[in-house]
Amino acid sequence: MLYSAAMAGSGGTTVKPRISERMVVLLIAAVHFINVLDFIMVIPLGPDFSRALKIPVSDVGYIAGSYTFAAAISGLIASTFLDRFDRRRALAVAMLGLMSATLACGFAWNFESLMAARILAGCFGGPAASLSMAIIADVIPPQRRGRAMGVVMGAFSIASVLGIPIGLELASRFAWNTPFFCVAALGAVVAAAGLFFLPPMRIHFTHTMFVKKLRFWEVFTHRLPLLAYAGMVCMVMSMFLIIPNLPVYMLNNLGYKGEGWLDGALASVGAHLTPLGALYLFGGIVNLTFLLVFGRLTDRLGSTLVGALGNGLLVAALFAGFVSHQPWMTAPALFIVFMASGSLRGVAMQTLNSKVPRLEERAGFMSALSSVQHFFAGVGQFVAAKLTTQVADGPRKDDLVGMSTTAAVAIGFAVLATVMIWVVDRGVRKRAAAMRVAPGEFPVEPAS
Repeated sequence: MLYSAAMAGSGGTTVKPRISERMVVLLIAAVHFINVLDFIMVIPLGPDFSRALKIPVSDVGYIAGSYTFAAAISGLIASTFLDRFDRRRALAVAMLGLMSATLACGFAWNFESLMAARILAGCFGGPAASLSMAIIADVIPPQRRGRAMGVVMGAFSIASVLGIPIGLELASRFAWNTPFFCVAALGAVVAAAGLFFLPPMRIHFTHTMFVKKLRFWEVFTHRLPLLAYAGMVCMVMSMFLIIPNLPVYMLNNLGYKGEGWLDGALASVGAHLTPLGALYLFGGIVNLTFLLVFGRLTDRLGSTLVGALGNGLLVAALFAGFVSHQPWMTAPALFIVFMASGSLRGVAMQTLNSKVPRLEERAGFMSALSSVQHFFAGVGQFVAAKLTTQVADGPRKDDLVGMSTTAAVAIGFAVLATVMIWVVDRGVRKRAAAMRVAPGEFPVEPAS
């Protein structure tokens, strides 16, 4: 299918040749890959830059967390004005700002300068992610949007499987700041490609000609957006209550040392990784596969069913892995099911959320949603730290205590997330029926 720029300019003038939907999805996936890699590579690189810049290892979390909270604040602010601009140009500005901040990270000389650069990166990274999702929602029809979301979100898996190992190797062979320089250069190329190949994205301007222009705070007061924010809170909390402590739990409580079929398979092809490295490699591959498969399935079965399946898998993993540990739930099994549930839930919810806002409020809504996501990811990590402690001595030294309680709370949020997906999906369908269009579509001319 082709996306025409005929509706992009005012008055319906074609300003650029048509571009295939596949090209749009690939360009946005590349943008998302750079954005995600810039975010997730900081913690693995922590030991390298902490030694080089004489930063205490205990302060690495502050540097990583500064990005998260900066993205939350900038997303909230950006939601008030993003829909006033051509999405293509706004995305290019956000990406160039993000890459400038990433470049500044490579030139940092102490804790304060690196922290400032990461805060600046978060200020641009949050809006870049929001604009990416808004463009996908503008270009891809609702009936094919799940597949597109699966491809775009697969960038996270690719960044985990390829980006982080390559970044660590670059830091090992050259210097701690080499990965930052490489990501900045690659991101500049991707931003330039998007600016060159994407047509002007102004279809939301065309739609505002026929509807009452919304005040910026209305994306925080309308029923459907509020329900979508609540659903995002439930989904993020159910994951980030577990994610910070998952590696330590698998290594210490479950005693995972890298033995078994997974490491045997890796050794057979000459790959020698740490136990956690092997899990993350295989988990990333599984995650990417599930995203591509269940993106298509979301288009066929709908977000409610796929989201319920994902939440059901998560509840099973949390109960058998933490609340009442079952012997068959080994560390690899727990990690793989946990990652698979994240893929199912993520595709279902992002596809559904893309149908919530109207054309003229998409970027603002996505930015506010990104703000909610980043903020409660930080809240989840903070609560997880408060609910768990580590055994100081004895035969179970270094085991985590409190994970069963933490998992029980996460199960509660997962159940609520299932309910919220159903409620939002029902609201989207009722609105579409009233407008006599498909869910997620809006008339671009006055309703008769």
